[in-house]
Amino acid sequence: GEMLVPLAHGVYHGTATIHQANGVPKTYQALINFGTAPSIKGLEHPLFEVHLLDVTDDFYGCTVTLQIEKPRVRAERKFESLTALHAQILKDLAFCRENNRS
Repeated sequence: GEMLVPLAHGVYHGTATIHQANGVPKTYQALINFGTAPSIKGLEHPLFEVHLLDVTDDFYGCTVTLQIEKPRVRAERKFESLTALHAQILKDLAFCRENNRS
């Protein structure tokens, strides 16, 4: 049988399928962080933060299905400043655009 393996904290490339109210699903490239957001929040339990590439639509209240590609883009880490975090996120987005597999 299949064995479930815990997802390592980090940044991943993948897709997010948005299940809209009209019943038509739409799939977008996504930059996905799974972890505790140590630079900003330092959460007790990990969560998913999903950035849809080049999308400005409002999907508030919609159900989302994530497909995460391995290996991860990079491990999650704490940055010394929000400026450094922002610069790394821009690099992560560029990496995902360059490695678009869909």
